[in-house]
Amino acid sequence: MNDFKVGDEVTCIRVYDSEGMLTLGDWIVRKVHPWGDSIEVQGIDGICCWFANQFQHKIKDEDVNDMIEFDLDRALAGDKVITRDGGKVTQFNIFYAEHGPMLYGYDVNSDKIESWETDGRYFDVPRECDSDLFMAPKHLTGFVNVYPDYAVWFETKVIAESSVGTNLIACIDLSTHNEGEGL
Repeated sequence: MNDFKVGDEVTCIRVYDSEGMLTLGDWIVRKVHPWGDSIEVQGIDGICCWFANQFQHKIKDEDVNDMIEFDLDRALAGDKVITRDGGKVTQFNIFYAEHGPMLYGYDVNSDKIESWETDGRYFDVPRECDSDLFMAPKHLTGFVNVYPDYAVWFETKVIAESSVGTNLIACIDLSTHNEGEGL
């Protein structure tokens, strides 16, 4: 269940034809119904009442910057994969359908098998959504001695400290960082 509040910026994640009225775009939550499964939103098309599962919180550019791009080969090899909203997805398989290959996996949070395009986009959603796939950051290990013109990786702090050369700028403990942070 989404935790929408009045004033939240939301995005429609389902496309309706011209007969269905609801269009892709950004909306503002105007009312959350007490039973929690529907909301009233306001946008270009006026005020509408829709099931909350048709919307997600608007994704801001700064939320995407730390995400590691989905890599199909790594996912199939067993590397950890997460959704844009941080959910865990495991047990990937590719099935070949008439329209091309589809990626299926087990979404741990929803306890369901879900489907994605092979590039990690959530199936049948034409824009970014909370269920898009990304690689989970790997925890780094080791120590790096940083010098003015180069850096050297060591497996342990003892080895790093015993290998200090001249002009050492810093000794960085990588265990406090994840892949993709950009040290």
